[in-house]
Amino acid sequence: MSCCKQKCWMRFLPHNWLCLKGLSITFLVLFYALLILWLIQFGFLLFQGIPAMRLAGASYKDIVVALWGQMPSIVMPVILMLFFLTLSKILKALRKIVHAVAPCGCAREQIAQEEQPQEEAK
Repeated sequence: MSCCKQKCWMRFLPHNWLCLKGLSITFLVLFYALLILWLIQFGFLLFQGIPAMRLAGASYKDIVVALWGQMPSIVMPVILMLFFLTLSKILKALRKIVHAVAPCGCAREQIAQEEQPQEEAK
């Protein structure tokens, strides 16, 4: 595949839609959205589910068994939240590294303009 054809379809990939800062913010927003949803789910389970089961006459052993059955729905969002937060922090650090190693094109153009008058004076 030639370089030109590769560049034509590469612009449609999601990582090219946003820069590193945009991707970092996107994963941070996903983290907080999932955190809010998880808190609502966990709060509903603790403050609605357990008392309702207790009022229905369930023993504590039955409640523990029911909570153990709900464990995947409690733990999986936490794992996903940690993944989103980690990915956001990695992208943020990568952005800082990229700016330290290769500053944006504006600075390069400004340096090139400053060097041109010095070469003409010689």
